[in-house]
Amino acid sequence: MKIRNTTSGVFSIVTIVILSLLPTRGILLSQWIQQPFPSTEHLLNVRFVDSTTGWVLSFSFVWKTTDGGVTWTPQDSSHGGGEALFAQDANVAFYAGFNGRIRRTTDGGTTWETVDSLYQYLTEFEFINPQLGYLSGGAWVGSMGILNKTTDGGSSWFTVSTIDSSGDELQGISFINESVGWAVSYEGKMFHTTDGGQSWVFQDTVGRPAPGMTVPVRDVQFTTADSGWAAGGIAGFNVISRTTNGGTTWTYFSPGGSSFREVTFLNSHLGWVVGALNTEPFITRTTDGGETWETQYPSPYTGSGFESICMINESNGWVVGQSGGIYKTTNGGVVAVQGVPKIPSGFALEQNYPNPFNPSTAIRYELPRESKVVLKIYNILGQEIAVLVNDEQKAGRYEVEYDGRGLASGVYFYRLQAGEFLETKKLLLLK
Repeated sequence: MKIRNTTSGVFSIVTIVILSLLPTRGILLSQWIQQPFPSTEHLLNVRFVDSTTGWVLSFSFVWKTTDGGVTWTPQDSSHGGGEALFAQDANVAFYAGFNGRIRRTTDGGTTWETVDSLYQYLTEFEFINPQLGYLSGGAWVGSMGILNKTTDGGSSWFTVSTIDSSGDELQGISFINESVGWAVSYEGKMFHTTDGGQSWVFQDTVGRPAPGMTVPVRDVQFTTADSGWAAGGIAGFNVISRTTNGGTTWTYFSPGGSSFREVTFLNSHLGWVVGALNTEPFITRTTDGGETWETQYPSPYTGSGFESICMINESNGWVVGQSGGIYKTTNGGVVAVQGVPKIPSGFALEQNYPNPFNPSTAIRYELPRESKVVLKIYNILGQEIAVLVNDEQKAGRYEVEYDGRGLASGVYFYRLQAGEFLETKKLLLLK
């Protein structure tokens, strides 16, 4: 919902998420359940547009489902499979084949057409809006990473820039708007652009699982101008890199696994990384922006690693990998336990994260019982800036993501009133 700034007229986007209650006892149930798939081909990418409609890209085919993955129909095998896949809606989707051709459907996959032939090794799509999109890759011969762009909805593509990435292609890209984005090469070199990919600045080598060594990096994602993650690994070494300042500095985590393939975050707190534990499947999840990670397990547990993950919300998602393996979750992969939920023991207001922030931050709080909740933002003069929550809420843990875009840099305060509970904390906006 949109909350109007009461003093400056600025609109702020506020997302409210009810976090999972912690179970107290019971029997552990499966987190990710295998779905039937009509092929044993290696599955390289998965993208869903809603809870029913999605595509999977394999070595030879594009596959589509319209029933949430219960059944799959093969589409467009004339050009083979690929690594890059994007689904805009139930009708429009793209994939980039191993032969460098970009294929598009506008009728849900009934027909596919070649919209361009770049003759590059193409790795990832990133669309900012239905007309503006990017596609990363690299030259078959040479030592350049390449960024391609479309401004007409994917009908045509052109190379907007090349990056000297030490002989390796760009493996992942992430843009937060039409101008600001990041790209990471296979060797783990992170680059940053503020002009829509026309020029790039090297930031850091983010594939560092241990001092003095680097590993391949496969993916990068930013949720805000500050918060970003990259993931990779090989031969028993893995890394998840995190930045909270737009890539100026990076922190490294090694939560298990041996080769991470893809990272996805729904907000600055909640995210997943998938890959392999040696050759076995590996899924890990964080709810605190990457400070800690919890391993999640597929059922049945097979000996094949994962390549790609797609989460359409905090509960529903799919992972795919080797030997036709596709798994679905309807609870975010959290360990399901039969038992009585644990209610928070008291009221609590947590420190916002990240802090300092620009432009968005998340605020969490706990309610031990149903209460009338009011959460507001104030400036240093005590003037009300925004009303984030003003509603009756049940007992549980809540998260509010606040976008302070349009506010000036400085100190602000957020205050939670829930029944007789009242607490105020400080947050800092730095631009």
